[in-house]
Order: sequence, then structure tokens, then C-alpha cells
Amino acid sequence: SATEIVCALGLEDALMGITHECDYPPTVAGKPRLTSSQISHETMTSAEIDHAVRSQLAQLDGHGSIYHLDEGRLRELKPDLILTQELCEVCAVSYKTVRHAARMFEAEVTVVSLEPNTITDIFDNIRTVGKFTGREIEAGKEIGRHHILTHAYWREGGPEFAEVNIMAVAHGTDKSLVLQHKAAIDRHLQQANIPVLYTNVFWGGRSEIKPSEISPVEYARWAERVGLSDGGSAA
Repeated sequence: SATEIVCALGLEDALMGITHECDYPPTVAGKPRLTSSQISHETMTSAEIDHAVRSQLAQLDGHGSIYHLDEGRLRELKPDLILTQELCEVCAVSYKTVRHAARMFEAEVTVVSLEPNTITDIFDNIRTVGKFTGREIEAGKEIGRHHILTHAYWREGGPEFAEVNIMAVAHGTDKSLVLQHKAAIDRHLQQANIPVLYTNVFWGGRSEIKPSEISPVEYARWAERVGLSDGGSAA
């Protein structure tokens, strides 16, 4: 989200307001919340939510909204930069609503719309926020952290795996770099004498590599050898 990008660039103290859905990092919880939902979805069924959303959007000759923007509070805060989106009208306050609200300020207010569809778009958004806030260097550092994302987690693997196995996953935008990363993971598993039961590569608008589904029996033996006899995670 825009809030996460702003905080990642070291600008949390300069952040004047957030949406009602912003919850990360947790330290932004005390910031003024400038939006609210006009639908009480917590107590509604899926069908009721769908009907309420359609009805709300149909208002004002098809220009209705399911969100409310607190223009009075926004006016009090007097921001010089507003980050919004026009990617999805049911995900957040619309860009048109924000642009309209920005016109009430005496001083010029910059409104920037973030519209990511891919991982690369997210990187571009980070660069954009860095440009408008004078944090280009910080933006570059943040982007550099994410060209390869790797994590490992437990998941159910069926009775043949005693209902659990380990999956390692790597995501990235540079195919050659991701493949190098996958090879390094597989070499590490081989050196640890952990057999790889399945490996595959998926490449599209984003990449997803699943290099290792590991037998829990073999993992338990390995864990005991390296002093993790309780079978705790070694990820």
C-alpha cells in the first residue's frame, strides 16, 4: 500500500493521514484515518455485500462510491502530497473523489495515483513516491531488496508426507537471477543431504519458483544430525 511505501522510505513521521484499512506498519495505528466504508460488511453475508456494493456504486447515475472521504479532516491536515489510486473503485476511495477534494486547498496540492498491476509496477510506484518526496536513494535501496524474495514455510502435503512437508518459494522479476537463486537453494539442499522430491519453474507477469518439496522423514533425520531433534523449523 501507499502507506507501507511511505514508511519504507523513512517518512512515517511526515505521514499525516491514512485510510481506514491501513494497518502496517503497526506504528501508524494512531494516524488520522481519512476514509471509512459505507458498508458494514462485518455482519453481512457475501451475497449481501455484493448487493450493497452494486447498489452503492449505482447511485449518482453510476458514480456512487462505497467509501467516504473525510474532506474536513483532510482540509485541517493541509498536506502537500496526496497518494491515492484509480486501479479499483471498490478497493479504496476513487481518484476523482480525491482530486475533487484537493481543489479546496488554497495552496497547490500534488495528487499522485498509484496503479500497480505487476511486481515491476510496484517497483515503479516506489520510485514515483521517492521522486515526489525527495527519497530517490531510499527508494532505490528498497527496490533492490525485492528483486529476489525467498521464503520457506510448512504446508500440508498429504498422508504420504505425514500431512506436512516443506516448500521453499522464490519470486523475482529477473529470470536469470531467479534461476541462479534456485540453483543455489538446490545446492544447499544437496549439501545438507536433503532430497528434492519435486521442482518446477513458472514464469509469467511474475515468477514463482518452487524448488523443494522435502520429505518430512528425511527432514527429521537431517534435523537430528544438525541438532534440531525436536523437528523445529530450520528455514
